[in-house]
Amino acid sequence: MPTMTSFGKTVVINPGWEVKFHNDANAFMKFIAKTYVDQVQKTIFDSKPSGRWYHRKQKGGWYRASAPGQPPAIDTWTLVRAIVYGEIKEGNGKIVGYGVGIKAGSPAATYGLVLEFGNSRIKPRPYFRPSLPKTMRIVRNYTSGNFGAV
Repeated sequence: MPTMTSFGKTVVINPGWEVKFHNDANAFMKFIAKTYVDQVQKTIFDSKPSGRWYHRKQKGGWYRASAPGQPPAIDTWTLVRAIVYGEIKEGNGKIVGYGVGIKAGSPAATYGLVLEFGNSRIKPRPYFRPSLPKTMRIVRNYTSGNFGAV
């Protein structure tokens, strides 16, 4: 049996414990990432755009944009569909975390960043940053309900 010495005491390490801990930690990190994606999308869904109206010549109809400071208004759903989470792996393929962002190669990759932070022509319409405190609240409520106060 493998052992470990810490603070002058030698303990036997259960080899299965590391695997279980790693799997539980991965499941929890995945839960956090998925919750963040859900909250970012919900922030966009729940937004009530109050910006300028635009006539869409190709599609027909009208579209109301978001005002500066508001989350982006939904027009084509491209941005919402591009908000994803994914595994972060070590060189050996072991999952070490999860990342959240806009899917690489998506048409939304560039304008999603511009909407979040703004640029010289457009003021920010944040949607990732306002979603983080909501996500943290959900995770805190989940952990306190399942693991006691955290």
